[in-house]
Amino acid sequence: MDYSSIKISGESLDIGSGFYLHVIGYFIAAFLFYLVLSEKQHRKMILILLILFGCGIIFELAQGYLPKRTYNPVDIAANGLGLGVFYVCYYFRRYLKNPSKLN
Repeated sequence: MDYSSIKISGESLDIGSGFYLHVIGYFIAAFLFYLVLSEKQHRKMILILLILFGCGIIFELAQGYLPKRTYNPVDIAANGLGLGVFYVCYYFRRYLKNPSKLN
């Protein structure tokens, strides 16, 4: 399936192949780390998100050297967007749980 021309309200967006799949995939990856970590380890969440983002950059750069694959900087932005959306949800949940304990 080609996702390169996603249509919203009848207008085509040229946002690259699988943009939303990257956003959802990296959101899910961050969520899985959240589920695996204990409450005390959640302080490391920003570090984990940065590592996931770094892996996404490495994977995207590697695609430039693979046959039938191409490097697409929009995919890197989509990865970051997915991780950013996760962090906003994570922070909002922590705030609702205990507003006085947030840094």
